[in-house]
Amino acid sequence: MASLKDVAKLANVSLMTVSRALNTPERLKPETLARVQAAIAETNYVPDLSAKKIRGARATPSTIGVLALDTVTTPFSVEITLSIEETARAHGWNSFVVNMFSDDSPEAVVDLLLSHRPDGII
Repeated sequence: MASLKDVAKLANVSLMTVSRALNTPERLKPETLARVQAAIAETNYVPDLSAKKIRGARATPSTIGVLALDTVTTPFSVEITLSIEETARAHGWNSFVVNMFSDDSPEAVVDLLLSHRPDGII
């Protein structure tokens, strides 16, 4: 997986310039922005949204964690889960599901859910 450093090296710019291209592209000259965007495309760089959350920045899109309690094996629960996913995407949000089965430790499952740093939990 490519890093900001890889993009900066390929575009022959600083890390700060790559960061500006991603966060405030209007602050860059068009030719610099084009060079950075080309390097991003060539390296298949994907921003790490969880790292952005750790730094306290607002990550876009936001993320909803779904805690499913031993129910995702029924058609009805699958329909609910799919509806949550569709609604989240329609509003520009991501979602993920963590399943908790009867033999799971509730604390461990909640810790797993929270380790993804969701903006909200259902």
